[in-house]
Amino acid sequence: LLRDSHGRTLYIDIECSRLYGTLDCVGFSFDNGPVYVVPIYRYNGKLAYTNAHLFIAALSIAMQRNTVVGHNISGFDLPYLACFYRVGFGRRLYDTMLANHRLFAEVEKSLGHVIGMWTDHPYHKDQIITPRNQEDEQRYWRYNAQDVARLKPIREAQLEYAAIIGATESIQQVNRCIYPYTVMTLQGIRIDLERLQKSKAELERRCNQLNRICRFLMGKTFNMASSKQCVEYFHNFLKLPVVAKSEKTGGPSLGKKALYQLAVKHEHPMIPLCLYYRKLKKDLSSLEFNELKLRY
Repeated sequence: LLRDSHGRTLYIDIECSRLYGTLDCVGFSFDNGPVYVVPIYRYNGKLAYTNAHLFIAALSIAMQRNTVVGHNISGFDLPYLACFYRVGFGRRLYDTMLANHRLFAEVEKSLGHVIGMWTDHPYHKDQIITPRNQEDEQRYWRYNAQDVARLKPIREAQLEYAAIIGATESIQQVNRCIYPYTVMTLQGIRIDLERLQKSKAELERRCNQLNRICRFLMGKTFNMASSKQCVEYFHNFLKLPVVAKSEKTGGPSLGKKALYQLAVKHEHPMIPLCLYYRKLKKDLSSLEFNELKLRY
């Protein structure tokens, strides 16, 4: 079934062992078909099948040939399967959690909440257990099957509602991001070191030039990235009205947002200078990469 399916919709969910850190089972279904749950490791930490690698290989093929739908697959299922079991995946991906976030940014997005939001199925997320015998395994596999079975009605309801409110493109956009972001998470980002050094040097040159302009305007050295020094200059020295206060101290604060508010109310050459300087410093810090340390 996995090897012969092309261009279909593959609904998938995995369960992992809290005791052994292994892949316990994979639940999947195609389109309107039945749900299959394939055990990988048993409750005792042993393989369910001696030729489980054949299923893993077939699963990898299916995930590249079909549209894969799951809940939080971008944050867990895809990187987990790819990292530990070398399961590949294609670009046709649909994450019901990301889609729900685009529709309702502030609501809870766990699978249990999303099931209750879009379907009439009874709540089953309290049935999760750590299997310690064969009877527990049966309950565990049924739990996994229920997760898979809920994905299709969730996706259909989300897309139907998105079409009504005009959010279809938003959902498509976030799902298109899954592949490149996950691949970069697993393989890293290629960097042109020569170009990187040139970009850093150019940003540093601009920052130095802004510091020269600042010293010319103020007659002294001034840290434009410091909220404290900006408060001292704009509020204490120039006596401009306070536009924002710190939540911790209750005193005046001049972060990025507050500086914009100050710029709207007062025309002073130092305000846009500070804003532009902070932008350049942020761009410069984004080009600093820490050394990758691998865990074995």
